[in-house]
Order: sequence, then structure tokens, then C-alpha cells
Amino acid sequence: GYLHRAVLELERRRLARLQADYLHPTFDHLFGEEVLEARPASPSKSVHTLAEIIGQYRADYEKIKSVGEKRLSKVAAAQELIVRFFGNNTPINEIERKRCREFRDLLNELPSNLRKHFPEDTLSLEDIKLATATRKLGLLARDTQDVYFNELKRLLNWAKNEGHLERNPADDL
Repeated sequence: GYLHRAVLELERRRLARLQADYLHPTFDHLFGEEVLEARPASPSKSVHTLAEIIGQYRADYEKIKSVGEKRLSKVAAAQELIVRFFGNNTPINEIERKRCREFRDLLNELPSNLRKHFPEDTLSLEDIKLATATRKLGLLARDTQDVYFNELKRLLNWAKNEGHLERNPADDL
């Protein structure tokens, strides 16, 4: 279809240039300027921040899922850590796969009971990671790491399904 026509158009233009024929800017009407100018501008998607997406996701989650308080508190703790890592005002479409991988790897180095050991929010997660190693604190259990990382994947998947992302950068990590 279109790909074949595009290749033919490129070949025809190349041949015309080789023959010094500049009368035809295009050969296939599909690639003519009048067609390109007539297209409506694609509507710019409004970009939402991570905090906005989490708010929408949480409202949707609470409507659909009938889950207990313990589960909700784990989800909230995971979302809090996600926001702390990526930043509240980070546009959702700027979260990259590399950062998702860094988040996953950081979970391996954070302490269990993070809030109990570090109640103040003044320390960066990097400082908490270093202090955890220095103080030889117990690390997050593998199950808790899975809950936190799966929450990131679910959140990004929800954003993708709602049209805020083209793809989920945490897929298959």
C-alpha cells in the first residue's frame, strides 16, 4: 500500500533530479503539498504529570477494585516511592525505560520499613540507599519489591490504555 507508493515516489523524484527535471515536485498525489497542507493539524495531547496520572489512576482503581485496607496501603506506599523517585511534576511521557530499570534496581537496595528508619522526607533515595548499606539495615523483601515494581508497571500500563502514553516503558523489565 502506502509504503510501496512512498518508495516509488522517492525513486521517481531521484530519477527526475538525475535528469534535471524539476517540473514535478511530486508524482503521486498522495505526497503532494496540497494534500499535506489540507491535513488538519494533529491535536496536541495535553501532557499530564506523574502526580495527576496517579490521582486519576487511584480514583479509577478504588472504583473498580474492591480491595482491603492492607492492599490499599501497600499500593499507596508504592505510589509514594514512585513519586519520590520520578518526581511529582515529571511529565508522564518523559518517564524512560532506563529510569524504570534504575527504579527496579534501587528497590534492591532500600531498607524494609523505610519510613520507620527514615521518617523525615529530607533525605534523597540515594542517601537512604547509602545509609542503608552503612547501617547494615535489612533490605526490602523480594515480595515487597515485586509489589512496588508491579505497581509502577500497572500505573504506566493504565496511562497507556488511557491514551497518555504510546507504550509502557516498564514492559518486560
